[in-house]
Parts: sequence; C-alpha cells; structure tokens
Amino acid sequence: MNNKNQRFSPVALQELKNSGKKITMLSVPDFYSAKLVDALGVDCLLIGDSLGKYLHGMEDAFSVTIGDIVYYTKIVRRAVDKALIISDMPYSSYELGVEEAVKNALILMEVAGAQAVKLEGGRDYFPCVEAVVAKGIPLMGHLGLKGSYYKQMGGIPLGEQDRNKDWDVLLENALKLEELGVFALMLECVPAELGRIVSGKLKIPVIGQGAGHMVDGQALIFHDMMEFHEGYKPKFIKKYARLSQVMSSAVRTFVKDVHGLRFPADEHEY
Repeated sequence: MNNKNQRFSPVALQELKNSGKKITMLSVPDFYSAKLVDALGVDCLLIGDSLGKYLHGMEDAFSVTIGDIVYYTKIVRRAVDKALIISDMPYSSYELGVEEAVKNALILMEVAGAQAVKLEGGRDYFPCVEAVVAKGIPLMGHLGLKGSYYKQMGGIPLGEQDRNKDWDVLLENALKLEELGVFALMLECVPAELGRIVSGKLKIPVIGQGAGHMVDGQALIFHDMMEFHEGYKPKFIKKYARLSQVMSSAVRTFVKDVHGLRFPADEHEY
C-alpha cells in the first residue's frame, strides 16, 4: 500500500476494507517502539489514553490530559515515517462539550502533529463528533467497553444475555457515527458475532480490540502484546513475547555481576 515516501492515510484504510485486506493497529506511545512498529509495516499507530496505566502507573485513564497526549504524539511523530498516527482524545478533552472538543482536536492535529483523532462514546457525544468532523478533522469513533469507563461499567463487556437491548443500541450508535462522518470505528470487548454484524453493516472500516476475527482489522496495546509487565490481561490479548521475563532476568544478572565484581570488566572501561 505504501512506498518509502508515502504516509498511510484514512483513505488507505477504506481501501483496505474495500479490498478485504485486514488493517493492523498498535497503541505505541514511545519513540523506539513506534520506530520499530512503523518499520515493520503496521498500518496505524494509536497514542492511546492507556498510557496513563502503562507509562504513568495510574489505575485508569482518567488521569490522562490533553497535554499528555500532545507530548507523546510529538514523540511518536518524530519516530514514524509511514503509519497513520491517531491520537486519543482523553475524556477530559471533550466532556465539557462541543467547543472544548473542537479546540482540543485542533491542538492534537496542529500542535502535536496527529493525522487523525479518536473520540470514545455514543449518543451523548454525537454533537462533539459532528462538530469535530465539520472542522475537517479525520475522526475515528470508539464503541464497546471503553477503557476510560471501565470502572463505571463494572468491567463487564457486552454479553449474549444483553443482546436484544445492548447489541441494538451499539449498532444504532455505530450507524449514526458513520452517518456523522467518522472515517473508522474501533469496537472494543464485544462478542465476535456482534463484531461481525457491525462490520457487515458499516461501509467504513471497523477495527476490533476484542471484537472477534470478522471485523476489518485488529488493534492491541504494544505493552500488552509484548508483556512488559505481569498482571491481569483481558482475554482478547495475545502475548507475542515475554519481555517482563527477559528484562527481569537481565536486571537480576546485572545486580549479581555488580555484587560479584564481574561488571564492569576490563572491556567496559576507558
């Protein structure tokens, strides 16, 4: 899809959906990880509010500010040549209404260097979505079990038992977001069958994070897939590496080498 000097775009995502080729997206907030991911051909890089947990050590995403996203977007922008850079709009950046949403979306685009922004929420935030899109800002929608609302929703994804009510509401919200002009939709922690239905109904790309294999693309958080840390992981995360084990082993060896006078050795000294 891309040549060496061509940056990925929202239009290219639509082309992938139309062709049936799956979209790849990773949430990567740091320079060297972003540079690696970009070089290996991942289509989209998200600077997500999950950085509150993985970089700031907070329990949830509510602590993340627009300033935080701007800071890390600038870092990723310096690292990336080809992938589409999408910046999360943290909840605090649009909860006060339309004017705040537009102002902060413009900051992410014009100051931070994002190519698109992502806003979480359905019906309650349609006015914000409409206003941001009206400014010509490429906007990705986000429905499902939203990370920033995890505690409020009790940590329970939409389930089969809620199909008649919640499935219909989510599909209605998805169709309305498409009508309002979002260029893609992230669908998080929903049953695979619902993911299939939403992706089939929408003309725009639907990228899943725990939404089954029948959506148009897949997203993961880089720190999760590489297992930078131990602890609870949602079912949808596949661990592609065990870096926490590798790093723990390296630090233990460093401590032993220093205590045992094996580091630094002659070859490490000037």
